[in-house]
Amino acid sequence: MSCVIACKNKAIEEITELTSNEDYIKINKEKCRKCLTFDCVDACPNKGLVTWGNLKTVEDVMKYINRDISYFRKNGGVTLSGGEPLYQHEFALEILKACKEEYINTAIETTLYAPFEVIEPFIPFVDLFLCDIKQMDNSKHKEYTGVSNKIILSNICSLAQKSKNILIRIPLIPGCNDDILNIKDTSKFAYDNGISRINILPYHNLGQSKYDKLGKEYKLKDTKSPEADKLEQLKKVVEEQGIKCIIG
Repeated sequence: MSCVIACKNKAIEEITELTSNEDYIKINKEKCRKCLTFDCVDACPNKGLVTWGNLKTVEDVMKYINRDISYFRKNGGVTLSGGEPLYQHEFALEILKACKEEYINTAIETTLYAPFEVIEPFIPFVDLFLCDIKQMDNSKHKEYTGVSNKIILSNICSLAQKSKNILIRIPLIPGCNDDILNIKDTSKFAYDNGISRINILPYHNLGQSKYDKLGKEYKLKDTKSPEADKLEQLKKVVEEQGIKCIIG
């Protein structure tokens, strides 16, 4: 098969099904990484492999931004989202610098899971940091995300000393972080660091299609969004800690 030959990382393997003598391919996701040419996609005759996203330069991105600049220069702006923008921190920073040269307001959505020396250069070029706190309990954070929350909380503390424009967001996952204690502890942490706003983001399953395209199991497919009464209860918990709270 042409895609097998084209794959430089040997991530695509041709398999012959003995029962039907038909050929098909198997893709090793561990090997399918850091491919910038997508030769295997171009070689696929049946378009069974597709790419998502495009390679862009800062100049390319700014062309898109400048097309709509008259709409958001005064009251709007540019938000770098993801995924995780800090995963491409050098590229993301250059975009924000270019925005500031055009007097465009800027924001960044981030988990802050990065060394603070990566984050600090962003401060002069970001008007609003939208920071996720998924779980205050470190052991639970490890269980649900696979990593410790210590670097995240430490970065928020450091960032709060240098920038007052921080909005904490809690992506609310039923059964994982929607208990009153976690919401109370998150709110107290925000208050202690001079952060005055928290957004509660109710769970949704819009990410399931991405898992499907990657051939991964979406383990929360049966999880439902929190009921309105539950959201109002947690909003009250936040506000009792002296923090402004918005749902959504």
